[in-house]
Amino acid sequence: MSLALPPFTGIVKRLLIINTAVFMLTLLAQNFSPLLQSVLRFGWLVPTQVLHGALWELVTYSFFHVGLFHLLFNMLALWMFGSQFEMDWGARRFLEFYLFCVVGAAISTMAVGYAGLAISGGPGFGFFANLGRLVYTPTLGASGGIYGLLIAFGILYGDREIYMFPLPFSIKAKYMVGIWIFIALVGALQGPGGVANFAHLGGAFCGWLYLRFLPRKGLQVKASEGF
Repeated sequence: MSLALPPFTGIVKRLLIINTAVFMLTLLAQNFSPLLQSVLRFGWLVPTQVLHGALWELVTYSFFHVGLFHLLFNMLALWMFGSQFEMDWGARRFLEFYLFCVVGAAISTMAVGYAGLAISGGPGFGFFANLGRLVYTPTLGASGGIYGLLIAFGILYGDREIYMFPLPFSIKAKYMVGIWIFIALVGALQGPGGVANFAHLGGAFCGWLYLRFLPRKGLQVKASEGF
């Protein structure tokens, strides 16, 4: 068995730098500038704010992370799987796919939150009432885009062996992806907690939609050809 790390491709490198810079800026704001901290919160995904015009939150939330390990896991996955797709597809289509999953994960979270609010009839207790609280709860992290990359990797490179460092064994990509999807599904059925499982599932679903139904050359090429 040979071990190798993927290259730092252009878009992946820029996304890593932006996410890390936003994380460091957030830490500095928490410790030294309450005003800057308040400004940065406008980048978090809060469904009620999106419906009042804060459409940028559908993308900007993906650059914020709640802790170092949250950042490290997402950036490691982005590097491992995103670099492969950028080399295969090119920078433009890879970025389109990633942002498609990021926005799709945000819309999924909003849809689940408002559906829970409608079914429960308002604030209260129970599974759907807890889902309704998602419309007021900030969502942060690149995990929606990451799960889109994971599902795509499982579909296109399902038989590739992934070494589960630091564990001394490897597993096929399709099984690893299946395990992560199962964990997110169980977490979602248990109700919203500290992990945005509905965003994870929404990102994975959008990744599958993109591969299954959208043009092979991407949305931008299809739109330009149609125009």
